[in-house]
Order: sequence, then C-alpha cells, then structure tokens
Amino acid sequence: MKWAPEYINTILIPGFNMMKTTFAEPMLKISSAHVVMLHHVGILSLEDSALILKRCEYLLKLDWKTQEYPGNVEDLFFLIEQMIEEQVGPDVAGNMHIAMSRNDLDTAMYRWVLRKEVLDLGEMLIDLRSILLSKAYDYAQTIMPAHTHNQQAQPTTVGHYLSAVEANLARDHQRLLQVYSRINCSPLGACALATTGFPIDRDFTAALLGFSGLVENSYDAICTTDYMAEFIGLLGTILTTLSRFVSDLLLWATNEFDVIKLPDEFVQRSSIMPQKRNPSGLEHLRAHIGRAIGKLGSFYTTVKGIPFGDAVDSGDDIQPVLRGLWGDTSSILRLLTSILQGIRVNERVLWERTCQGFSVITELADALARSGLSFREAHKIASLAVDKLFQEGSTLPELTLSDLDTICIDQFGKPSGLTKEAFQQAIDPSFFVETRRVAGGPSSDVLLPCIERADKRIEVNKHDIWSLHQELHEGDQLLNNGIAAILKGGN
Repeated sequence: MKWAPEYINTILIPGFNMMKTTFAEPMLKISSAHVVMLHHVGILSLEDSALILKRCEYLLKLDWKTQEYPGNVEDLFFLIEQMIEEQVGPDVAGNMHIAMSRNDLDTAMYRWVLRKEVLDLGEMLIDLRSILLSKAYDYAQTIMPAHTHNQQAQPTTVGHYLSAVEANLARDHQRLLQVYSRINCSPLGACALATTGFPIDRDFTAALLGFSGLVENSYDAICTTDYMAEFIGLLGTILTTLSRFVSDLLLWATNEFDVIKLPDEFVQRSSIMPQKRNPSGLEHLRAHIGRAIGKLGSFYTTVKGIPFGDAVDSGDDIQPVLRGLWGDTSSILRLLTSILQGIRVNERVLWERTCQGFSVITELADALARSGLSFREAHKIASLAVDKLFQEGSTLPELTLSDLDTICIDQFGKPSGLTKEAFQQAIDPSFFVETRRVAGGPSSDVLLPCIERADKRIEVNKHDIWSLHQELHEGDQLLNNGIAAILKGGN
C-alpha cells in the first residue's frame, strides 16, 4: 500500500519510532511465547517453531533504536513479520501468528511495559519514603509551628510533618501494588476480540510471560483502557502530594521563613545580586510537576470519546502520553529524593518562632478547662489573652499568670485556678508537643514508634516489589526453557 507523505510523516514514522524504542523487545518475546504455546498444543510443528524462534532470538539482539522506518510496511509488527519471513520463508512465517491478532498482541505489550514501569515507580517511591523517614527521625524533636489557612495553628515537630508526607506516599505504594495486580493480566488469546477456533492454551501463554492471570472476557481484553486510566490516576495522586510538599519547601526556603537550607548542588546564584541563593532545584521541580499534571488531561480527553472497541487512538496514540508521564514522574521522584538528602533545617528559628507566636494557646485553653472552666469559657479566656497581647504588641512569653487571672475575674468573677507551674507548662511549646501522646500525635513517645513502624512497612514493600520481580523472572525462565527445548529438538 502506498501512503500519503503527510500520513507517513505525521503518523507512521513517529509511531514506528515510538514502537521500536519501547516495544520491540516485548513484541518479540510475546510472539516467541505464542509460538511456544502453538507448538505445545500441537498447532505448530517442532521444525517450524524452531525456525521462527531462532529468528526471533536473532532479532532480539538487534539495536532497534537505530532502525529506520522502512517505508514499505505499516508498522513494527509487519516489519518484524517481514524480517522473519526473509529468513524462514513465507509459509513458515505466515503461521507464527495463528490465533493471534495485533489487537491482543498490542494490549499485551502495553501491559508488559506498564507493569515494569509500575515496579520501577515502586522502587523510586521507596527511596523517597526512606529519606523522608530518616529526616523525620532526625527531626522528631525539632519543634515547629504548624499552619492551617496559612496561619500559625499549633506546635508540632518537623518529624511529625515529614512522617505525614511519607504516610501519603505509603498509601500511594499500596495503590501501586493494587494497580499492578490489575495490569499484570494476559489478554493474549482474545485475538481480534472474539477469541479463536484453534485449541490454544491462554493460561500457558500467560505463564510463559509472567502474567499472574487472564483478562478473562475476550471483548474486555481488547477494549479496556481502565488499567491505563488507573495508572494515570495513581500518577496524578502522587504528583499532587509532591506538588503540595514542594510548595511548602519553597516557602520555607525564603529568607523570611528561613526554615530550610538547600544543598549547594541545587542552588543557583544571581547574575547581579551576590547574596542570592536561588532554590532553583525546587523551582524546576515545581515546574516539572506542573507540566506533568497538565498531561493528565490529554489521556482522558483522548480516550473519552472512543467507542468500546479496538481503535488506534486508545492504543498506539495514547502510549506516548503514558511513557511521558511515567518519565516525568520518575525524574521528579529522583530529583526530590536527591534534594532531600542534603536539606538542613534551621531548628533555632523554628523554636524561636514557636515561642514568640501564639500556636500553644490551645494548651492554655485546655489547662483552663482542666482547672474547672467549661471548654467554651476556657476558649474565650485564652482568646481574650491573645487579644490583649496583640493590642500591646507583646508575645506569649510576656503573658503572666496575674494577667490571665485578671481576665478571668473580669469575665467570671474568679481567677483561673491555675498554679504557676501549670501556667508555665501551658505556654511551653515543648510541653505542648510532649503532652500530645494520643496515637498519631507529635510527642516523641508516640512519633518515634510510628516512624519505626513505617520503616518496617517499607521493608515489607521492598520485599513485595522483589517478589513481583521474581515472578517476572520465573516467567522469563519458563519461556527461555520452552524456547531452548524447541531449539534443541529442532536441530
């Protein structure tokens, strides 16, 4: 067939270049597994199977990245079939895809590549989570004022904050393992969409390729894009969490906040202002995350109007989006992990800011409630004390028990009932944090065991990823053994 130059340059060449780079290996591996299965069930002779597999083994060793679009075939599928035919002849090559369509082959390749990307993503998440927990442990007792609505809220610790970020990513890891289980299912044997009249063994092919099961309904196997959408959704969830975290880091890196200092390797200097340490690494991260999140919509916009059937725009055309998003997310995770390794926290500034602000005032209200006032009465007294200090331009350490008793007497005709010791504890940030021993709180008595449990979960997740890699390796070994047996018998 002769295609128009515009179609060749716009569609066929870019599509071929994308496929040769990413999908040449899985196409050949899957075709080889299919041939092994065809021989296993008696459809393909030993001699023909050996000829095809020998040629596939040769083609697997080629540097496909240097392969130019040949112009006389539509895509990589037909080029590989042509290259096999040149060696073994049309009669033999023509049988290698009995009971296989480009439809089930394509979606098997997409799942093949995606499952590896999911596992790689899991390993990168583990690296980032490990750094977060290491920093959380180091700064478990570094008190800081936490913010809600961009206003100082209550004291917590840097470790408590970082542990919260890690907890989000730990849930992403759970989602990732669940996504993997739905991706790693074989569509092979569905053929165009209605299976085949040949007596093939779908389970055998799936085992050869390390798939953990089948996409059972053959129409579903060909038509579904939900496993891709689920993967895209997972990337969106991860990127959103990272974006919020990076937003905080950029704020903390300002001179006014002065909370963190970035490693020199991720800082750029001004061309004119000698004092500047521009947090360029974080700024590039913010931009990279923004671009990646912007690509999410392109997936949904592309697939939303496609009929429930096989179509190239739900297959070939969507693959560059998936590869690009995975590549973006991988780069973001690696860069953020590297930056965090060298970040230093200004503990002195955080302590001073917590003492000078009013974030501990909740504990003062709690202390008043414990002394006999209702919580609403105690809340009002604490609020009036803050108003007084604001009007005077004073800070919380300047508040005295006498001042508090005077406010209580004015409001309720009686003093606060607090002892001097209880009052001092109520305005001490360290006491505030360490008295928060409820599960999940910032007290080191609670936080450190929480970090230890999170660290153990990471070890479990490492083993989960390793086990899944092993399953793929075992499938690969099974395929290699099947190929070796045929090649040996065919010689």
